[in-house]
Amino acid sequence: MERQINRILGWITAAEIAVIVISFIAMAALLLADIVGREILRQGLFGASSYALYFLILSAMLSFDVAVARGVHLRPTAFDGLAPQSWDPVLQRLGHLLSAAIAVLVVWGAWIFIAETRFFNETNPTIRLPLWPMQTPLVIGFGLSGLRHLVFAAFPDLAPRKSATEAEA
Repeated sequence: MERQINRILGWITAAEIAVIVISFIAMAALLLADIVGREILRQGLFGASSYALYFLILSAMLSFDVAVARGVHLRPTAFDGLAPQSWDPVLQRLGHLLSAAIAVLVVWGAWIFIAETRFFNETNPTIRLPLWPMQTPLVIGFGLSGLRHLVFAAFPDLAPRKSATEAEA
């Protein structure tokens, strides 16, 4: 079962990376087209900066989960070394459970935020599109990272290993 879960996590990470790359390419193309249009044609690309911002938000939220998958996300280290090393496995699991709980709280808050945005029919004033679809990457990114932390708590061998430099620190 652990191998299948690891394979699924790998597929999710690969899909996230593909979306991140496509999103960055789209963002760069939109901004470049806008700049070229303004500088050469004296007419920018309407809404380019708004769409580029949405692509940036999407890539940033998915990048958060990729960072969790690779074990390179930021984490507090102030308490490292305070407990005996024999407690590390338990503390690692507790850390993943705490991270999952924080992610669930962020997802819950984002869900409420998106629901209110949708209820009030808020739109981007420039391109007149509803805002709530552009806010859903918050739920997706933190939801996936929360699920990943739960998997790491249940199956510690699937969690990324500490790098050699981090292990020495």
